[in-house]
Amino acid sequence: MRVNKQVADPKLFARGLVYGTPVIDQIRARGGANPERLIEALSDAFIHELDLRERPLQMQAIVFEAA
Repeated sequence: MRVNKQVADPKLFARGLVYGTPVIDQIRARGGANPERLIEALSDAFIHELDLRERPLQMQAIVFEAA
């Protein structure tokens, strides 16, 4: 399923990607990286590189179901 989503707050979106996925476990396991600095860098990139405040982001969900 694909959906276009307007990102109202790129910093909040970046925070969700870092803390809301298994990425945070990898950051902590490797040590040395500051998650808050990563959020700042991602947020800046989302604004300047992808211009997320002006255009929607195409997102995709892949769902598996087993019985």
